[in-house]
Amino acid sequence: VADLDGNGTPDRLVALTETGAVGAFMQELVHFAFNGGQLFQTNAAQNVSPGRFTALAMANVVGGPESDYVLTQTTPTGGTMLAATVWYEGDGAGNALTWSWGNFVLPPNPTTLQEYCAAVEAGDWNRDGHVDLAVLRGFVQPSNTMSSGQPTFHDSELLVAMGPNLPYATFESIALPGAHSWSSSYNQLFPLLPLFAAPGFLQQLDLRQDGSMDLVVLGMRGAGGTAAQTSIAMLINTTPGQLGDARMEKVGEPSGGLPTRKARLGFDGGRPKPGNQGFTCTLQNVQGGSLCGLAWGPMGYERLFTSYGIDVHMVPVEYSAAALASGTGANDGFFSVALPIPNIPALVGDAGYFQFAYYDHASGTFGGTQATGLSIGH
Repeated sequence: VADLDGNGTPDRLVALTETGAVGAFMQELVHFAFNGGQLFQTNAAQNVSPGRFTALAMANVVGGPESDYVLTQTTPTGGTMLAATVWYEGDGAGNALTWSWGNFVLPPNPTTLQEYCAAVEAGDWNRDGHVDLAVLRGFVQPSNTMSSGQPTFHDSELLVAMGPNLPYATFESIALPGAHSWSSSYNQLFPLLPLFAAPGFLQQLDLRQDGSMDLVVLGMRGAGGTAAQTSIAMLINTTPGQLGDARMEKVGEPSGGLPTRKARLGFDGGRPKPGNQGFTCTLQNVQGGSLCGLAWGPMGYERLFTSYGIDVHMVPVEYSAAALASGTGANDGFFSVALPIPNIPALVGDAGYFQFAYYDHASGTFGGTQATGLSIGH
């Protein structure tokens, strides 16, 4: 999803497609827009061949207001695979200007194997107002189709470049604890086979709900890339939050209740921002029918005091009415308290700390969740 004209509103869905067969493949950029609840193509498909492009990100690379096109590329040539990442300037109307483009300078291949780029993400991870770029690069020596030999894999790496002046930025290599088995790159027939793209191998998520986006690498395999079980690498962003972020801060741990079933506090209904009338605070993983209540306070402190076996991690000032959790099973109890946020911009900022307490009638124990500090954002 892209903001092509740079006005702050996403206006197009941009897809990178591959058509063709038996080595005669063509890559195209296709733009779509929503209209009346349906998806419509807005521009003629634009051919960006030659070269085998594998993933797409939209980002402001050259400095104008319009979004540009960043594509990873894996080119079979002379019996080998070469990885690259290129950019095309965008005109803001759904066209990549093929006469205004450039290559990002990736670090040399650190292995003796062949290389490919499987995924790319763009974001502003250090919160300085400039676009940053992350590229997932993998390594493999394909098997020979005329022998019984097995392909050789090497652990993948994440290449990160920080703006400004992104086309000239130096990429830093971050080693990953596993290899990828991507598309048919492990087979010497890769140039002749359809591309099974996996841009989702690299994603950005706000894992800690602190307003700074983190990076997640999926689909890694151990044992030299041959293990059946896949793993995930999480790269946590330590950039401090900023005023106006919608974020959450965990304080303390669940306490009391049954040690094998720790209750959890969460939030539902979308981002905590002015005008969100559906925002709620939820309690999960308690005995169905438990008596539950929510406390709020302006300050949070881990284990401020303990009462009835509950570690209280905040200064309680206000309390909701107590009610019974839904469900009847040992851990399917669910309870929520509506926290509608008025459409008042002045509410942006610290909204205090929340913590649930409950009485489990089945075990005769009191319990509590962690406390969570909430900040309302733009």
